[in-house]
Amino acid sequence: MEDRLFAAAMAVRRVLEGREDFSGFPRGYCQGASRVLGLYLIKDLKIGPVEIVCNGERRLTELDEFEQPRCQSHAWLEVGGFLVDMTADQFCDRLEPVIVTQDHSWHDQFQGQQRHAGSDILESSPFVKEVYQRVADRIQGLSNGT
Repeated sequence: MEDRLFAAAMAVRRVLEGREDFSGFPRGYCQGASRVLGLYLIKDLKIGPVEIVCNGERRLTELDEFEQPRCQSHAWLEVGGFLVDMTADQFCDRLEPVIVTQDHSWHDQFQGQQRHAGSDILESSPFVKEVYQRVADRIQGLSNGT
């Protein structure tokens, strides 16, 4: 399962990195990208159950322009006991472009996490659904050699 999740996350990430409407990826795209990956796992690979974990925040020791601790939020998927994160490299303390692990220690620093079941992922915005369909078509085309 871990290898399938990693391969799927890498394939989706490669396609998203090439999209003009995702300029600056992965910074700021964790929830949208996680939803796209979740749709791909559920619809195309028939993998589940899938949950999206989002809105967790961590406070940094460095201060913002108002002399308050800076906050960062993040989102990722959890699938069958595995944490699947394809945007953690947007943070300076993570270098891997795709993480599939059962170790939650880094992600646990994001407090106030909200979990949403696969049914919520299936009801993503029209934009996310459109991006998912283009990503799925591109991955299918690449696997067919077109």
